[in-house]
Amino acid sequence: MTVPGRRHEPQVLIADVARGVAVVSLLGEHDMATADEVRNTLASLLRVGAGVVVDLTGTAFVDCSIMHVLDDSRRFASLGGGRVSFQLATRPIVRRVFEVLGFLEGWPVHGTRAAAISAVSKTSV
Repeated sequence: MTVPGRRHEPQVLIADVARGVAVVSLLGEHDMATADEVRNTLASLLRVGAGVVVDLTGTAFVDCSIMHVLDDSRRFASLGGGRVSFQLATRPIVRRVFEVLGFLEGWPVHGTRAAAISAVSKTSV
């Protein structure tokens, strides 16, 4: 999606955190142009058994292709014994997508990084 006035290209950042948890931050706007990168990043981390927190607090926009990637990752994790959770701030547009799709109730969504990490750390399982 090309939005007039976009200042930064979207980024996918990975930060390793203690207790076997990786935090994947989606910064900026994410759509079908970044879906493969997001999918590959999450899949590679889940395949090696890392707990994964997807940090959406710096995300300005997500479209349905990204939501499919996140849903696929959640399903992949649950089928393979992996762990994934989502850190979601109150950014209206991103939060609204989660609400409309019903993901706030059915997904492991947390308001803080500490809660999201705790949910996927090996010591909490």
